[in-house]
Amino acid sequence: MLAVGLFALAGIASTRAIAEIGTIVVMVQREDFLRERMRSYLDELKTIRLTPGSFTINEDDQGFAFQVDVSVFEAVNEEGENLQGLFEVEVEMTYTGQGRNDTQEAKFILYQP
Repeated sequence: MLAVGLFALAGIASTRAIAEIGTIVVMVQREDFLRERMRSYLDELKTIRLTPGSFTINEDDQGFAFQVDVSVFEAVNEEGENLQGLFEVEVEMTYTGQGRNDTQEAKFILYQP
């Protein structure tokens, strides 16, 4: 009787562990999906001509919205000359698809001659 009880307990524990693994896999896939969408948008953003200011890309049919803030990044070289064409870009991506709300942010310096 004790052996049957231990066997049942082990079965329940392994079922729970498998369910948790499934949940973790889904979460990792979702994070990868969001990260890839952000990377794709940042690649697109680098190809357009930026000017200082802010703009918003409203939510698309997949549930993504972007808020972009662009400012001039001031830097000097070793000779003390101002470097032109540098922008500090901050992007906030909001995802409201699949009944969930997620936000990711990116901040980088972009050179556009």
